[in-house]
Amino acid sequence: MPYPNLPEKRDSPAIITPERAIHYLKQQGSYDFDPPRRVILTYSYTLFKQIMQNFTHSSPPGRRKILLLDKYPVAVVGNIGIGGPMTATMVEELGVLGAKEFIIVGTAGAISPSLDIGQVALIDRAIRDEGVSHHYLPPAKWVAGSADLLNIVEQAVNSAEIDYQIGSSWTTDAPYRETEVELRTYQQEGVLAVEMETATVFAICQYRNYQATALLIISDSLANLEWNPQFHDRQMSTTLYQLAKIAITAGIDE
Repeated sequence: MPYPNLPEKRDSPAIITPERAIHYLKQQGSYDFDPPRRVILTYSYTLFKQIMQNFTHSSPPGRRKILLLDKYPVAVVGNIGIGGPMTATMVEELGVLGAKEFIIVGTAGAISPSLDIGQVALIDRAIRDEGVSHHYLPPAKWVAGSADLLNIVEQAVNSAEIDYQIGSSWTTDAPYRETEVELRTYQQEGVLAVEMETATVFAICQYRNYQATALLIISDSLANLEWNPQFHDRQMSTTLYQLAKIAITAGIDE
């Protein structure tokens, strides 16, 4: 059986569109706002709280998981859970309202032995081992991010003198089914890290003609074919917040 089950669906219009969903939500008194061009997608509740505490902001009616920053033309999305489907919903809805740039700021597991806990990976393409991207794009192993937005973020990372690597990630829906055969294969292919959202966001943005990139910190490692989790390291939290500030301000004049 192919995936999706009916590949010809890609040539058919959707019945439920983000435009119709936004129209309905506005009728209910929600989503009645114009988001800025750039959206930061976060998945750490600690990070989301740090941004709330350190940036003056407002939230749209009924949308406390979206922060509209006062000083910067940027929205921050957080506390929405992890994985592709919910992220896809946010990208689609905010895109309809006018957002055109999406930057993931999150965590990832190291696949490459060259990446240590706490180091940073800037992702230029992702393996599509999740479900959502296959409903948007024809079959392919990889989906690329946006070179222009990646370059803007990379310049900001360099200015902040943060050590980083640029490369690919493996996006999966099944964190508890990451296997040795997959890890060995992707190590041989030079994949840097594994995470759960990047291929989804890259695919939607390619389909909708938006821009997207991902700025990730290594929170755990599988590089030695054993799991080494360090999600609650204090220095990691500090660096993750620094990455969020970079994503918020990169290429934007104050």
